[in-house]
Amino acid sequence: MDTDLLLIVGGAAIVLAVLYDLGATTISLSAVRGPVSGRVSALVWALGNRSRSERRRLQRITGPLLLVSILVGWFLTMTLGWTMVFAADGALTSAAEPDQQSSQVRWVDSLFFVFGRLVGTGSSNLEPDAAVWSTAVALLTLSGVILLTLVLAWILPVVGAVVQKRALASKISALGGTPQEIVLTSWTGRDLGALDLHLLPIIDELTVLAQRHLAYPVIHYFHSTADRTAIGPRLAALDEALTIIDVAGLDDVERGTGLDVSVTRPLRQAISDYLSTLEFGFIAAADEVPPLPRVDLLAAAGVIDSDDVRARLDERADELASRRALLLGYVQHDGWGWDAVCEDEDARIDDPERTG
Repeated sequence: MDTDLLLIVGGAAIVLAVLYDLGATTISLSAVRGPVSGRVSALVWALGNRSRSERRRLQRITGPLLLVSILVGWFLTMTLGWTMVFAADGALTSAAEPDQQSSQVRWVDSLFFVFGRLVGTGSSNLEPDAAVWSTAVALLTLSGVILLTLVLAWILPVVGAVVQKRALASKISALGGTPQEIVLTSWTGRDLGALDLHLLPIIDELTVLAQRHLAYPVIHYFHSTADRTAIGPRLAALDEALTIIDVAGLDDVERGTGLDVSVTRPLRQAISDYLSTLEFGFIAAADEVPPLPRVDLLAAAGVIDSDDVRARLDERADELASRRALLLGYVQHDGWGWDAVCEDEDARIDDPERTG
């Protein structure tokens, strides 16, 4: 096989690989990512988590850096592929005067020709040498249009999904910073007030966010350095609050607390579905189970009977272990510790930056 044929076949294979990666990343409605973008995502995220001392600073730029890396990678790789194709002998000729033409178009000429076609500026002194190469130029231009169109159509929903994720975390944080505070903030002295009205919208938002994680996996790598806008710790705190509410029977209709299982159970299921979506391609359960949620503040406020609820929590510890280990895994993968969920003061003294 001669050199020109190798260049054409190799370049065409690179272009097709980029188009596949582009399609798998931007328009695939599943957790399947392109082979290139998926590896780049894992590499950039690993760099952002490489050490505790640098984690906060690096994770602040991990998402944007990853987005730029993927976009630049697609463009450069496609440029390389088409440059190899048009570097073949006879692909391009100079449109200058015959006595100024070189015997062979150089690699740099092919590079500038391809670059110009991909960005839509064209080239004034180079042209295809035969009809078959005119077809190749048309395909080159088409691939550039596809690249730019899909990239623009992909970036805007990604930004919107990242904003939604942080807004949801902030909404949960407004209910209370810890599992106990979520219950205490709504406690009126006899019931939980209108807590159900705050919890119901979260069900829909979690469902949509789970699907956006499938459609735009890159949003998983946008990390918030403030714990009140970090979805991992805030979702774990909400789930722990639901555990307390369930164990204490605060969603029992007969108690008349203003909250019942018609709200808490769908919300619990929405959280489970969201975690299942992330577990498919992003997170794994931690090797340990976090401590059971504290209830001392709730007992002091007269919301629950401390001894009774603690005993029930101990009884259900094994039942809840796998779920809570997965929540801890999510929190850790997001760059936080369990102290960001429960606001453990001792842990925050050791790491004061965790206050966000």
